[in-house]
Amino acid sequence: MMDVSVERVEEFECPVCSERIVAPEVGPLEKMVCPRCSSEVTVPARFGNFLLLEKMGDGMIGPVYRALDLTLNRQIALKVMLKVFAMNPQLVEAFRLQASAAAAILHPNIVTIYAFGAHADHYHISMELIRGHSLHDLLTRGAIEERDLLNV
Repeated sequence: MMDVSVERVEEFECPVCSERIVAPEVGPLEKMVCPRCSSEVTVPARFGNFLLLEKMGDGMIGPVYRALDLTLNRQIALKVMLKVFAMNPQLVEAFRLQASAAAAILHPNIVTIYAFGAHADHYHISMELIRGHSLHDLLTRGAIEERDLLNV
């Protein structure tokens, strides 16, 4: 079940083999097998000007998705505030301030904020997509070498 208001995408391109896939019976962000290359793929979902490609995780106020910004044709991370939190003006303002404060910082080790917006009673922050491992992933692997820790 989706906690975010999305539109179904019934036709999409396999990210592995570029085959056109028609999947009217598969729900948004559910997994399926590409009929051509047998790769497991995620069915995208439309959210305003974004195509949600996969859920990357959950934050305190909502999910974070790997998404395609359809206006700029680039992959981004999209942090979406759930409707239940969007009904609280103080939380919305705190979310907006979070985006504004982070957008004011330009540094190679800090994610770039692209925009703050709203769609279908959800507020969202679009930001640079960083590929790699989370700090949590690093910590669960055991001790981190000093040189690696200094890089983090």
